[in-house]
Amino acid sequence: MRIVGEINHPIYKMTILHMNNRYSLKIEDGRHEQTYKFREGEIDGISQIHELVSEPFLEKIKSIFKSMSLVRLLNENKTESLDEDFPTII
Repeated sequence: MRIVGEINHPIYKMTILHMNNRYSLKIEDGRHEQTYKFREGEIDGISQIHELVSEPFLEKIKSIFKSMSLVRLLNENKTESLDEDFPTII
């Protein structure tokens, strides 16, 4: 797999990778990463990947990163375990 391009963004590091006639778009926010893989024929080249990165796409990326937050997951698990550990007192 080799790096064939990058997309400049103020928050995310976006890298375009190529291997065996397939492209991947890797997006990193420092703590998490998302990778989108395209089968042969789905993307004709790097320019189509650049076109894919639009405002609506970036909003979805942001939402997914937010849901991946470890702190959020730990807090959700902590709340669930507290509910299970203590009986309800009336």
